[in-house]
Amino acid sequence: LDTPDIQLGKIFCFLPLPGRSGLPVHINGQFVLSSNRRSLWSGDTHGQDEKKEWNDKLLEAVSSSYVHFLTAACDFYVSTEGYEDKVQFYNDINRYYKLFPFWQASTKTTVQPSLNPNCKVIAQSVFKKLWSSNSHILASEVFVKRSNDRIAMKAQWNVLNDDEMPFHQAHFLPVNRDIILILRRIRMVLTCAP
Repeated sequence: LDTPDIQLGKIFCFLPLPGRSGLPVHINGQFVLSSNRRSLWSGDTHGQDEKKEWNDKLLEAVSSSYVHFLTAACDFYVSTEGYEDKVQFYNDINRYYKLFPFWQASTKTTVQPSLNPNCKVIAQSVFKKLWSSNSHILASEVFVKRSNDRIAMKAQWNVLNDDEMPFHQAHFLPVNRDIILILRRIRMVLTCAP
């Protein structure tokens, strides 16, 4: 599978809306659009707005689908057979994580496009759902011996949080190599997620 370009994602309501979503996926839904058909209906700030509520419910459904997609995609992007090539292993891990709806805070030096406001809502909801469902999305490297006596790297998928067994909790790799060796020596799980 090819890695999507973060700038290619668009929002569709049967036909594409102008501009990019900032997500690495396309979104298509029966959204209520503004009268000029250039954006989602944003609603009236006074009182209850059924059109805005409809769009909000659709965006929530999109985020649920996105979570399902991310949890299923790991086996399509990262081989379950393992890797003898460390570079290929990390390339595939990074291709998988490029599917996530990351966004950057607006700064003067930001070169990555920011998320469309509706898509930022989706991104926040996706991460909340991933956390609450405790999905197995954090990859860590494990080494296995193959039948031909060669060592291969495989991805072990870890949950986002593990309060019952904190040493099984996946932690992000620190920058300092000495600390990495110490943490591995005490058998802490270190994710190779970016």
